[in-house]
Order: sequence, then C-alpha cells, then structure tokens
Amino acid sequence: MLKKIRIKNYKNLREAEVKLGPINLIVGPNASGKTALWEAMQRLNQLFRAQEGYDKLWKDYENVVSDNDPNLSITLGCDWETKEGEISYSLTFGEKTIEEETLIIGGEMFLHAWWEKGNLIRHVKGQEPIVIADRPYRWVEPHLAGAAKSISEEEWANKLRKVGEFLGIDRWGLFRFFNILDIGKPENMRGNLVADRLSYDGLDIAVVLWEMKDKNNSAFAEIKEVMEELTEAREMDVGLSREANTFYLRLMYGKDLFIRLYSWPDGWKQTLLLLTALKTSKNLVFIEEPETHLRPDLFRFVRGQIEEAADKGIQVILTTHNLSFINQFKFDEVILVEDGKFRRPKKGKWLEECALSLGDVITSSLVEEAEE
Repeated sequence: MLKKIRIKNYKNLREAEVKLGPINLIVGPNASGKTALWEAMQRLNQLFRAQEGYDKLWKDYENVVSDNDPNLSITLGCDWETKEGEISYSLTFGEKTIEEETLIIGGEMFLHAWWEKGNLIRHVKGQEPIVIADRPYRWVEPHLAGAAKSISEEEWANKLRKVGEFLGIDRWGLFRFFNILDIGKPENMRGNLVADRLSYDGLDIAVVLWEMKDKNNSAFAEIKEVMEELTEAREMDVGLSREANTFYLRLMYGKDLFIRLYSWPDGWKQTLLLLTALKTSKNLVFIEEPETHLRPDLFRFVRGQIEEAADKGIQVILTTHNLSFINQFKFDEVILVEDGKFRRPKKGKWLEECALSLGDVITSSLVEEAEE
C-alpha cells in the first residue's frame, strides 16, 4: 500500500507530503493543491510507462514548476509497503533532464543515479557504477526498467521488477470524469479504437467494456448487473457493429426500445464510469470529484463500492467539495489541504458532543479551533 507521496516544486506544492491510508478523501478550497497532486501522480505514472520521450512529456515544464521558474527542480517521490519490505523512491528532474534518482528497499540503497562531471551515472546494488548518458537524458526507459535487465542476482531483480509493476501502467488508475457530455459521441465509438484500460477522462468507456465482455471478464458482469438494476433496464448491451465499424453501448428496455450511451442521463454515465474505474484498477485509484452529476441518494451506493474496492486491496484516493459526500466517510479517512499543505485533522471529544455532520465540521472552523 502506498504510504506517502512527496512532491517538491510542482505548481503550488512547494514542499508537500501526503500520508495515505486505504481510503482517502481530500477536502480543500479551489487552488489548494488537490488537482496538482493528481497531476503530479499522473506524471510520475507516465514516466514509468515511458510512452513518450522526456522532452515531450515535460514540454510544459515552465508552466508546472513552482513560480514558473525553470531554474527550479521538481521532485516526485513515494513510500509504500510491499511483501519485500518498505520501499522509498525519489526522482528529481529539471527542464531538460533528470538530475537524481534513488530507490531504497528495506533500508538499503538499491539504485542511485546522478549527474557528475557532465555524465549521468547509475549505481545498482552489487555492481560498479556505470555511465549511461553523456548528454541530457531523454528518458528512453526508466532507470528501474534498465537496471532490472542488468541485474544478475535474481532475488533483487525480482524486487526491482515488482517496484516497476507497482508504479506502472497496470497499477495506478487516475481519473477526472469532467467531459461527461462527450461520453458516447461518435468519434469516441469508432471501431478501430483499442483500449485495455479506461482513459483518465473515460471517453473510451464503450471500447473498454467491449474488451472486458470479449474476454469474459467477471468485472464486466458485475458492472452490467449494477447498471441494469439502477436503470431498470432489461439489459445493458455492448458490442461492435461490423457494418458501421462503430462500438455501441445501450440500455435495452424492449426489442426495439433502447437508449444509446450518448443519450443517457449524466448521472447514469457517471455511475458507469465510477464502477468501471473501481473494478478495473489493479492497485490504486484516484478520482477527482467522483460525486459530480450523481443524485445525493447515490452517495451511499458509491461509498459501498469504494469499500468493496478497498476490501480487495485497492487503495482509494478521492477529492470533493460536497458536504453530503463528505458525510459518507469516517473522520480518519479525511485529509485537509490548503496552500499546498496536506494534513490529517485531529479528532477530539468535541466531535462526539457536536450535533453537526462530519461535512459541516470539516468545512467549518471547528477543526482549527479544536486543534488550537
């Protein structure tokens, strides 16, 4: 489980540390750092996926570094628990190249990469340091992946691969379902699209569900059952029309009576996206404002789905501004953020004596007064 995220000089997160549990609800005003945290985690995930060169991924460096100062370096790091012990990873980089990378497993420095006299040096435990670049590094592949290929000790090679898997493409699901009106549009339903996992905006939901159905994925059956019950449809039907070369996703109410995905109410679309995100993420899921477009009476249903995911070992991180949604969570699941600083509110006797809801307490000054 991810225990801590460490971020330095990314937008307004100048020196941020976020301690995490199994379920985490981040609450704070606009421009406090919630989206910046989501973005920073996405960037780290993309670096390990290594689908683009370093220069393309960070072409907007000056726009995301704190104070728009390209002379500052950004650091992204995380600590987590695995069967192999506690692991700590940190990556520092500038506008054009990585500057330093460290990986500590079980208290031992396992990987260290740094610049020295114009060369990028990589030192892996049990090996001599080697020069891997003599110019600004364009991130052909993450050091972790490169190091794993060069290690002769199988035990450490396996540990390193597991670290990469944890941070890699199949382990983190980061979502912002803010383009709900575009869900189901023809351009997002073309038959030549391929998606084995949900994109961050969910626009490829029909393609993903079709792939799941085609592979007889049990999660698809669960999603289908829930949506049919929620919408009182006879069947949720997804498929590929070979003639039109387009995917379709529709709710069937009779032989010739159905509602296509594009025409679904926004709340139904949002529910489908949330279910798919929670049931297809492998290790961690981070969703910004998941309650958007949902009826308040569905908040308890969403909470149940979150608990089900957590019971399966999936760590959940959410953000919200909604008081009623906050009320679905426990006090020790809440993280407050303001001015780029994250903290857990302290719980005192005053909470049990208050007749206020958790949402009212969290968004009022009572937390600050109690801590003072």
